[in-house]
Amino acid sequence: MRDASFTLQALFNLGHLSETEGYLRWIERLLSEHGAARMQIMYGLRGEENLPEEELSHLDGYKGSRPVRIGNEAAKQRQLDIYGELLDSALKLSRYVGKVDSEIWPFLRGICNHVVDHWKDRDSGIWEVRGGPFLLCTFWLVDNLIALGRLDEAETFIRRIEGTANGLGLFSEEYDVVWKEALGNFPQAFTHIGYINSAVALRKAKEKGVEPEKEMPGLNILLADRIVLNDGES
Repeated sequence: MRDASFTLQALFNLGHLSETEGYLRWIERLLSEHGAARMQIMYGLRGEENLPEEELSHLDGYKGSRPVRIGNEAAKQRQLDIYGELLDSALKLSRYVGKVDSEIWPFLRGICNHVVDHWKDRDSGIWEVRGGPFLLCTFWLVDNLIALGRLDEAETFIRRIEGTANGLGLFSEEYDVVWKEALGNFPQAFTHIGYINSAVALRKAKEKGVEPEKEMPGLNILLADRIVLNDGES
């Protein structure tokens, strides 16, 4: 769910709006069947809920990096951040079209009500991985540098990360700076999403001529007018 939301952020930044609406419609159908409380953090490509994990002991893995697994037992984990990512996708669409479709609003309200009741519950954290650094996190660093107006530093990081791509311009999940080779899932959508979002943000910041250290995005958000997702109906 998180991956899909982040992917939609990149598509939205590139002007692909129908995918965001289609995703929200899919979530709406999912919630109508199971409700927010039973939403899983991941599903199969065909919507499968049961994703049993299995180790393939007959495979050595890349350079002996056992175990090789299929499936993902993390599908049953509770990760409360997924609701925020869903609402962020709805917010982006709302900002573009002016309001959230009245048919989608009830399921968004259901998510909000569920989070109000359960946001203090213990969960498994934001990642279902078993350790290791992410190139995506470096792009998050880039985004923060851009927000601070430190555009030259941000561009330097982007250029360095571009050097980790292979000959086809594809990124891995992680990168070993000692051995100079890709690690983790490949190609990894998360990394490409981060690259697209950071590149778009840097371009927009350069076009606006942001002055270093003078922008205070956090303060601006706190002082901004309230954002209304719909016109108060329903």
